[in-house]
Amino acid sequence: MDSDREALVDFKNGLHDPENRLSSWKGSNCCQWWGISCETTSGAVIAVDLHNPYPNNYDESTGTSGFWNLSGEIRPSLTKLKFLRLLDLSFNTFDGNTIPQFFGSLKNLQYLNLSNSGGIYILGGGNYEIVGSYYESFVVNMKGQPLRYTKTLSLVTALDLSGNNLSGDLPIEITNLLGLLVLDLSSNQITGHIPESISKLKELLSLDLSSNRFSGAIPQSLGSLSSLGYLNLSNNELSGPIPDKDQMLTFNASSFAGNVGLCGRQLAVKCPVLPVGEGEKLHHIFKEKAKRFSMSA
Repeated sequence: MDSDREALVDFKNGLHDPENRLSSWKGSNCCQWWGISCETTSGAVIAVDLHNPYPNNYDESTGTSGFWNLSGEIRPSLTKLKFLRLLDLSFNTFDGNTIPQFFGSLKNLQYLNLSNSGGIYILGGGNYEIVGSYYESFVVNMKGQPLRYTKTLSLVTALDLSGNNLSGDLPIEITNLLGLLVLDLSSNQITGHIPESISKLKELLSLDLSSNRFSGAIPQSLGSLSSLGYLNLSNNELSGPIPDKDQMLTFNASSFAGNVGLCGRQLAVKCPVLPVGEGEKLHHIFKEKAKRFSMSA
């Protein structure tokens, strides 16, 4: 499709490609270009996969991904790819540039991977806080200015925003993405509690919230996710008893390591027995224990 080819050419013109990864992006048939997949009958572009294939060269201290690294501007010309289902720009470096508010126009998007892209920057750059206040929307609050992405992510089945220095509480709206199979928010700075409403994600197969700053108790409702085969809550500030029923009993200590306030059979750490009504006191004890540990570390 000529319109798709023109959109991709414009997108390429906004990128810095020192290794000439996109050297094949020429000619009239964009379906033969590297990283592009098309629907067989119509020829419409359905996937743009420009992830860095050499993630082992990713340097967490600098946020760069070694060679084969793309940078530059992510242009809104991608919105012209009306049938785009997959967008993977992971392990590249888009620091100091902007990601426009175009995700809301990608009506067919099902897979979005921006992990380890050097930090996601919205309208001018800088770390931002993710918050939520709208049903079926994804709201980003950058310096007090809410940016709203609506009617898109309800189709997403895999969402990977790991390693992007996100901060703030986990938006409740994420739990409205009922088709999610994979959710990876690891290696960020997300705070607050894991919401009970996460149990709405009935199809979830993999959940990774590791290496954040989640606090409070692990929701009892997490055990109701009967399809969940992978869980990683390690290296947070969680506290209290680990739920000991249903699906939660299928996970071992590695899923909960690095939370000094947690106890339960999965960690072989006995929980204190307190009288009925003392649950808040127990939570406070674990919270203070975790705080002392983090101050001494």
